Amino acid sequence: MTTLGRGVVPIVEEPVDWPTALGLPGPAHDPALRLLHALMVRAARHQMWRMRGMLPGVDAVTCEDLANSAADEALTTLLRKLDTFEGRSRFTTWAYKFAILRAATEVRRHAWAKREVHLEDADLWTDTGAGPEQHAEAADLASAVVDAMRVALTPYQRKIAVALLVDQVPVDVLAERLSTTPEAGRLLTLSTEPWVSCDECFELVDVYVERLLDDPATPAMPDLLVHLRGCAACAEEAESLLLLVATQDGRDPGPAVAHLRGQG
Repeated sequence: MTTLGRGVVPIVEEPVDWPTALGLPGPAHDPALRLLHALMVRAARHQMWRMRGMLPGVDAVTCEDLANSAADEALTTLLRKLDTFEGRSRFTTWAYKFAILRAATEVRRHAWAKREVHLEDADLWTDTGAGPEQHAEAADLASAVVDAMRVALTPYQRKIAVALLVDQVPVDVLAERLSTTPEAGRLLTLSTEPWVSCDECFELVDVYVERLLDDPATPAMPDLLVHLRGCAACAEEAESLLLLVATQDGRDPGPAVAHLRGQG
């Protein structure tokens, strides 16, 4: 896929019907594809620079290369799923989420490429620094958590939980190291009600973002919000999409961001 000026959006009219323009051969196909690719690069770059702090020592050129690579992969994925677009959100909002997810995944993978992931059992935990007067309450809480994990989780599940929750290993990085899927990793440790998976969150996030921007004062999709409050990766991607769409529309994202973060 050839990039267009590293995400410079060409001055062409947006198709009235994106799926038809992209899915059928004809004079509208190539301009629509070029425009969509430029939009995907814009979204990938937006996400890449939001997460720039995870890439110390990585120069701007490498970041741009990562963004373009993420946009190319995201565009390929989107075109495979073109027939799943249902029109519940604008096509561009739906498209942006593919680029944001791919870019975020690339940043996390790059950031952890040379870092070890130690799968230690909760049975190995010890508290060597807490004094009896200063940290008694925290020590009691930690002990209760460890006891609960020993009872409720298998040794393998405890290792996954420690890696995800204590060592803060991104779930997609951990899944890659374990040769499993991110969703399988979450299912090993999480039990939230109502349950919304990361895959379901991805399917709904474009609709959620547009509803939230339209009316931040009215709670939208409470089940999805439960997931976002408990999943840092999905929350980051949802906020990034919200900010990108708000910027594109010239809207104030503040109230919607506050609601998303639980501050509204």
